[in-house]
Amino acid sequence: MKLSVRKEEFENALIKVSCALGEKNEDIITKNFGIKADKKQVRVCANSQKVSAEYIIPSGDDLSISEEGVAVIDGASIMSNVSNFHAGVMIDIKTIIAEDKEVDEDSDDDDDDDDKGDAQIVAKGTLCIEYKTQDGELWSHEHSLLSEEYFPSADFNWSSKHNISYPASRFIDNVNKTVFAASSDSNYRADYSVLLMAFEEGGVVFFATDGCQLAYVKDLQAKSGTEKFALLKPNVVSKIAKKRILDSTENLEISIKENKKKDVPSQVRINQGGLSIISNFADANRLPFEKILSSPGDKCKFSIRAGLLTDGLRAFSDLEDKYSVWDFGEKKIVIENSSNCKRKSSGGISGVTGFQGSGCKMNFDTRYWNNILSKCDGDTEISILIRSAGAPIELSISDVPLVYKFFIMPIRDLDRKSAEDLKPVLQTKL
Repeated sequence: MKLSVRKEEFENALIKVSCALGEKNEDIITKNFGIKADKKQVRVCANSQKVSAEYIIPSGDDLSISEEGVAVIDGASIMSNVSNFHAGVMIDIKTIIAEDKEVDEDSDDDDDDDDKGDAQIVAKGTLCIEYKTQDGELWSHEHSLLSEEYFPSADFNWSSKHNISYPASRFIDNVNKTVFAASSDSNYRADYSVLLMAFEEGGVVFFATDGCQLAYVKDLQAKSGTEKFALLKPNVVSKIAKKRILDSTENLEISIKENKKKDVPSQVRINQGGLSIISNFADANRLPFEKILSSPGDKCKFSIRAGLLTDGLRAFSDLEDKYSVWDFGEKKIVIENSSNCKRKSSGGISGVTGFQGSGCKMNFDTRYWNNILSKCDGDTEISILIRSAGAPIELSISDVPLVYKFFIMPIRDLDRKSAEDLKPVLQTKL
């Protein structure tokens, strides 16, 4: 392989597919970039157990290809290297293939287990990168090539009858407003810690929960002729939603391919320009959020400005014990932390409007309130519905054509904060 590519274009390709680089606990083949050059384009690919991505750089002013070829290199090392190159330069990339080397698996090296595992992948040569600065100074870099058998592979060209064009800016915003609800440290309901995207005739739904908190967004403007859904890993979709990966000024093409086999997950494909991302997720369940949204009960309801709640909760921020008693009344909300070895705190939050029903006391972990309020502007008016003292409290934000709803599960027994008492029951309560 031999080509010349502008530094910024090559770096952009690496950044865009970096969402598919594997995590530390995944197999080593998921931490690599694959680069494939043909006469018309260069493909930069990466894949992990959860997601695959490729970005295509077409031939033109920013790319010229002299020789076709394939290269597989360590992802982290080349990303950090290329980001430090001088700006605006054209970089020359070529592969120098070496003969196979044997690995002595019985060597007595003192390397740790991780290093021994890495050593089994044999370097197959060198990727040489050179460029000249504006002052005419020559810089060169070398990266060890890995065997081509570790080239990231995925089918990016499957066909699907389901396609929807969706603004990237709204995708990014809606993911950020929901995915946090699936990223709790709690492991009680790991099979529900996913982001669900549902395409319905009435709009596109983004939904996530960990059993204690729930976030729901519905975009009423985005209509879908067919109803489909997909489950995505929270950390994967968070990477995809980063603005450096997606162009927030352009639309995305989102497509879902359903597999008929029960053990094979549905796939989501996101296309934007030369970028294609395919995400899989199998070991999860679809929580029937419709049941939660339509559950009965209206003990009381009222509205309050998000900034008032944020300011009030800030007074509890230095407490080790975040569990608290909330007394919802007609004129204000009174909050008291349950216990702390050094001190107790309590106070009232005025600004309740439109109160209907009767007062109510509930026990909460305040971190879930902080999570939700961090997604709201201080001037946002929040409508709060309490169905019953034991049911999840609902926080709604009116921002048509977007519908935001958040839920927080109360603690049943604040005096016994054992793991069983705090076990998430959001999905089983209703």
